[in-house]
Amino acid sequence: MNWENLMDSLTSGEIVPVIGNDLSLVKENNGDFIPLYEYFARETAQYYKISDNNLSIHELTLCHQKYKTDNISPKVKAIYNKLKSEKNFFTDPLTKLAKITDFKYYISTSIDDLLVDAIRNERHIAEGELNVIDYSLIKKAKKHAKHNVTIFRLMGSLNDLANYAIDEEKMLEHIYSISSREYHDHPQVKELIDRIKDKIFLFIGCDFPDWFMRFLMRILTNRRLNNMGFKDYVINKSSKHPEKLMNFLTHCGKDFVVINNGDNHNAIAFVDQLYQQWIDVKMSKRAQFEGTVFISYFHENQQDAEYLKEKLDAEGIRVWFDKSDLGAGKHKDIIEKAIMKECNIFVPLISNEILDNPDCYARDVEWKAAEQRSNVDRHRGEQFTVIPCITDNTDSKDNRITSFLKALTVYKLKTAEERLINEIKKNLKPIITE
Repeated sequence: MNWENLMDSLTSGEIVPVIGNDLSLVKENNGDFIPLYEYFARETAQYYKISDNNLSIHELTLCHQKYKTDNISPKVKAIYNKLKSEKNFFTDPLTKLAKITDFKYYISTSIDDLLVDAIRNERHIAEGELNVIDYSLIKKAKKHAKHNVTIFRLMGSLNDLANYAIDEEKMLEHIYSISSREYHDHPQVKELIDRIKDKIFLFIGCDFPDWFMRFLMRILTNRRLNNMGFKDYVINKSSKHPEKLMNFLTHCGKDFVVINNGDNHNAIAFVDQLYQQWIDVKMSKRAQFEGTVFISYFHENQQDAEYLKEKLDAEGIRVWFDKSDLGAGKHKDIIEKAIMKECNIFVPLISNEILDNPDCYARDVEWKAAEQRSNVDRHRGEQFTVIPCITDNTDSKDNRITSFLKALTVYKLKTAEERLINEIKKNLKPIITE
């Protein structure tokens, strides 16, 4: 496994993880855990007194008409709700995937909420900042908003029993529709295609029959699987004839395939290793410079602030970043202390939103605190650097910008990003390591 290549692709935003059912895990009374879909199949078969214990939930749902005439979906949802109320899930793998902040776009093939909950909890993302798309063959209007993270639930959600896909026939239709001319103007299909174009895919724990797995990969990648210009990754189990899928994927040039017959834990072990590798890369790039950069921003511009923070993190520059938009109140002293005493560089993000807003803590308090410290330190002969940064089309000479900031060199985030980062690095002292 070439972890260096995988990490390079991951940290540069080239990888889209496709997270399967094997990572949604249920804790058993004996301390073990099994995939949620296996639990669905077992409990549903017991409830309907179906003797064939080898059926998956996909097969069980499809052939249910042989046994009963009622819809199996409400029973599946009731099982899930009971598990959730009792907190009987093992979520460690999903939590670690959520912590990998270089992932901005996730594809889930599971119909549960566990990945959504993990990302909300670990990223501390507000309701409007997480875009959860529950795919449906019925066309739904696209949400026009900026989102920090998107989860595309390819098979829909248990929250919409009329349109989700859990049997193989419906799952096949969901996958096929992505490439079908019939759905070329489907807003959700367009969203998916735009975001995954020319990406590398990391399939983890997608518990599907071999033929379906090949079909899923071909449709999502939108290229021949033996295209050697891309190194997709598959971490999967296969209960029947695993060597066939392994040989097929190896022939297609897939870089890493773990397929152990009937073993649910290989995907979990891979996530553990993936997360540790990512942490090691991040730690190796940190603390390359002494001092701290304070990014001051209006909450409407949080996405731009996070973008800049990630760029500085990658350069090994420490960043003071008020992600929770602390504002006034009990956190006011913390913010002012960070500006007046702790940070070495102050970067105010300027935009039309922050200039037009009549009541803005960042502009009215943080900017003034930075100006006050700049004046004090200048008289003391100490260095405190303020580097203004415009995030939109605002003119650097706009009269709404304070004279203190206009007198400085003002950078554009997207058009002068490299110059901005170099200016920040120039005003920090590198850490010399032996």
